[in-house]
Amino acid sequence: MQTQFLDNSVRLWLTGAATAAIVFVIGLLLRRVLVSRLGALAARTTNQIDDMIVELIRQTRTWVILVVSLFIGFAQLSMSARAATYFQSTVKLVVLWQTAV
Repeated sequence: MQTQFLDNSVRLWLTGAATAAIVFVIGLLLRRVLVSRLGALAARTTNQIDDMIVELIRQTRTWVILVVSLFIGFAQLSMSARAATYFQSTVKLVVLWQTAV
């Protein structure tokens, strides 16, 4: 497990992948539970803001959850400053894109 790949051990890569997978599954479950629970709560009120929040959560794309989970999972890897900048910029762009849609 001491084999190096892109300046990180295989163990670190596996840990990052496992973390990303767990965060992805939690994100999907959290989206489902929030839509279900908050949707039921929003249906009982006349306020439109809670309906908008439920719809915002419902329309969160799966690939956005995936990108955020990859960012969280692979944040522990050591990478060059240039690669880290591109990775962070990509995540910010994806989140902004989701917000705009």
